[in-house]
Amino acid sequence: MKQNNDICIIGSGIAGVYTALSLAKKNIPCTLIDKEKFPRDKVCGESLTSSVIRYLHQLDPQILASDEFNNAKQTINGVRLFAPNCNEVYLPFISNANDKIGLESSIGIRRLNLDNILINHAKSNPLITVIEEFEATNIQIHENGVSIQNKKNNLILEAKIIVIANGYNSKIVKQLSDWKWENETDACGITAYYKNVTGISNSSTAECYLLEDLKSGGMYVMPVENGIVNVNIAIRNDVRKKHKINLRKVLEENLHNHPVLKTRFKDAIEIRSPIGHGYHLGIKKRRIIGERFILIGDAGGFNDAVSANGIAHAMISGSLAAESLVKSYNSNNYSVTNFETFQKNVYKAFSKIRISGFLTQPFFLHHKLMFGFANLFFGKKGSEKIMYKVMYAKQPIHLLISFSFYKDLIKLFIELLFNNHFKLNKKTNLIET
Repeated sequence: MKQNNDICIIGSGIAGVYTALSLAKKNIPCTLIDKEKFPRDKVCGESLTSSVIRYLHQLDPQILASDEFNNAKQTINGVRLFAPNCNEVYLPFISNANDKIGLESSIGIRRLNLDNILINHAKSNPLITVIEEFEATNIQIHENGVSIQNKKNNLILEAKIIVIANGYNSKIVKQLSDWKWENETDACGITAYYKNVTGISNSSTAECYLLEDLKSGGMYVMPVENGIVNVNIAIRNDVRKKHKINLRKVLEENLHNHPVLKTRFKDAIEIRSPIGHGYHLGIKKRRIIGERFILIGDAGGFNDAVSANGIAHAMISGSLAAESLVKSYNSNNYSVTNFETFQKNVYKAFSKIRISGFLTQPFFLHHKLMFGFANLFFGKKGSEKIMYKVMYAKQPIHLLISFSFYKDLIKLFIELLFNNHFKLNKKTNLIET
């Protein structure tokens, strides 16, 4: 038996490491364990948004300044969105907050590299005890704390509380909580890697495709490093099951037959075959605290239902967890009631994103509506302005009562009607001639 720190974090992904490093900044020791040995890969869209870049900077500016990080990153300046009919709209990634402190607005980087950079940062901190190849399977909660047993040997760690950060498929979450996996609030996908992708490898522009074959889902193509491209498909579980969608088949057929993608991937070489993954959509409130445990990151069901990006959520939930853990450590009180504030603060932090998820559900559930909108408006003059407002709205619900937003929509409708009328008249004149 091994006596260890008061706090044991299970899972050394972004959420777990961010929590550990946040605790260390407050001089609080912890144990950080993971079932894998680093470097290890992690299925992900691998896009760092402007907020994620700021969170890394706030955690420790040396992370972004390191040669290890800069040699692994790919600057991303914007994204091309493609409608099913291949009309496209370009959205630049702009962050005034990042510009003010000299940071980029978006970065592509493989999780293999990012997670390894962060775990090495944790290993170099004397307050963090990192234990790799420790697969926590037998969790016993008792009066004085928690016992965590390693599956591979008889090593047992003792802690006063555990922070569960080992992902969507966490067996520990299933053991300790009453969560139920629901198709309506969960999603799945596949990720593969390619090189020699025309127009994207070594590019500073990502691409997102709305595909008829996916109904409500999409395909995201992200340049990550040294000519490597991440291709990620995401879709709601209920939609995939309802329409019996084979994601691997959709990926293969579109890379070969889609009018744009087939030219992009004509000479592409697959360097890692598709791997499946799952995640919670983050639109449903759940109990994320219990007797002697709290949940963060994917294990807590935190994700952006619109973009399917969970990295920012991992960092925010890890940071808020660290705040509560500091108070508990200083008071030596790890009771569940002491973490009620953490539960409230997390869902308060994610309230705007959850609202966006609810507001966009009709589009995802009725794909013809979403695809019809994209087919009509993408590529039209003014569509970039509207999409930009939607993308960067601080409170998306306010767009529903925004005069300027409806003004831009009306302008776009008028132009669309005018163009269609002009084309119809031109066609009629040709027929008469």
